[in-house]
Amino acid sequence: LFNCGRDEATWGEDCARFEPERFVAGTPASFLAFGAGPRMCVGERMAYTEGCGLLAMILRTYRVRLLGPPPQDLMA
Repeated sequence: LFNCGRDEATWGEDCARFEPERFVAGTPASFLAFGAGPRMCVGERMAYTEGCGLLAMILRTYRVRLLGPPPQDLMA
């Protein structure tokens, strides 16, 4: 696992440098140490649950209604 993130063939000549931006466009498992497996981020499920709870509280408190159709560029 240690060498997965330091493979020069995959990550280029600067594979030993800490550059989190290189993992932004990848899949969730692109950086194996945090993205997948038994050592996956422990807070991910909690954050998702918190977000769902927050959304439910907002929807209970406020009245949400559509004001019209969405813009056409969002439909593409």
